Formats: sequence, C-alpha cells, structure tokens
Amino acid sequence: MAKKTQTQKPFGEETPKANIAKASSYTWKSFLLPGISLFCLLFLFFDIYSPKVTDPWYAGSTLCSKANRTEDTALRNQYLNEGGTILLEQNRIHPYHARVWFLLGYYYLLKQDYDSAVYCQKQAVERGVGGIVNEVEYQATEMLNSALGNQLNAVGFSKEPSLMLIAKATTYNFYNPVLEKYKGQVYANSGDFDLAVASLQKFLNSNPKDFTALYLLAVTYYNHGDKELAKEFAIKARKVNPNNEKLNAMILSFK
Repeated sequence: MAKKTQTQKPFGEETPKANIAKASSYTWKSFLLPGISLFCLLFLFFDIYSPKVTDPWYAGSTLCSKANRTEDTALRNQYLNEGGTILLEQNRIHPYHARVWFLLGYYYLLKQDYDSAVYCQKQAVERGVGGIVNEVEYQATEMLNSALGNQLNAVGFSKEPSLMLIAKATTYNFYNPVLEKYKGQVYANSGDFDLAVASLQKFLNSNPKDFTALYLLAVTYYNHGDKELAKEFAIKARKVNPNNEKLNAMILSFK
C-alpha cells in the first residue's frame, strides 16, 4: 500500500507551536523557529491563479495543484513529476513569461527545492512588475518569502549564509518588506543590535501591526538592556496578540 503524505497548509496558517519555555530567557528563536512556524511555511496553491484552459501551461498547473491535494505519496509524486515536465518545457519555450516562471516556482516549492523556487519566483517578479497581463508579482513574492524562510530556517538564521540567501532573493524593481524582517531576525540572532533594530523598524514602517516583528523588537531591546523600549514594544505586540504566554510573561517581569 502506498504511503500517504499530508497536504500542505494554506499560506498564513500557523503550524502548532511547541510548548512555550519558561520566561527566564527571551530569545527570538524560542518563538519563531519551532515547527517552522510563522515565516517558514510551505505555500498552498489554492487557486490564487487559475490559468485558462487554452493556456499551454494549463495542464502542468493543474497537475501540480492535484499533487498538492493528493495524500497518496506515489500518486502525488506522479502528478508532480508530470506537471513539472510540462512547466519546464513551457519555461523553455516562454522564457520571458512571468506566469510560467511563477508556476514553475510553485512546482519547485512543492518539491521542496527552495533554491530553485526562490530563483523562479524572483524571475516572475522581475518580469511581471508593471505588466497588465502577467500580474503575479504579489503572489510570486509571497511564494518567494515562503521558500526563503525555509532556506533561512535550514541554516539556523546564521549571519553570513542568511545574508547571502537574502541578497539572492532581493528583487530590485519591486520592494519586498519581509526581507527587512528576515534581516532583523538574522541580526538579532548574531547580536548586531543596531542593525536588528534598523531592519525591524523599517519593516514596521509599512507593517505596524505585525506581531512577530513587534515581539522580536521587544526581545532585542530586552536583551540589550533597554527595558523601557522593550516594554513599549511588548505592549504593542500584546495589543495584536493578547494571548501569547511568553510575551505576557515578559510583560509581567517589568513590574
């Protein structure tokens, strides 16, 4: 009997977090990394782009979507391999078509080939920006961020390899604020206080209610010894998510 595999969770749906440790130490890893949570999710292609039946890449796209919804491992791999073959050929024929790059990147994301997924989605973004037909840059950026998150998780957000991965994922004609949040994680992990704060603040300028960035900034200030600013951002984070146990434990420690 063939093995079964789980269908991927929708992008943005959190995986169950590990039991939260005691609040004696406050590290971004204790909140962000367990279970590949929050940033490092696998993307579910739930009809965010439905190609026309007449599109030559329609069959490949459909097969990849079927693979993602199939629990039977052997059948899933069959659909994925067939879909990938079609999309690779379409990419050869249409190397300047943003949607083909986007769909090929989705195929690689399902294959968990994150290097190729990031590369393809970067190509999709750079070819799709400003276009009327190929408007996939926002969806491609979300997939790029998902694949990059998995890459960063694999290297433990270590400074040098992480910054190299982020640089490779940067699209110069389309601003991607999540890269600043990733940089903030990397710098917080390496103890580069000023760079961590600068990156997180830059991200929060466009995403002021992002819980994880607020929490990480509170942790960064706390570990740097600035309890006043740590408390300020912890309270802001609690307004977004009042039920996080580790955050609430940190706030109680200020009293």
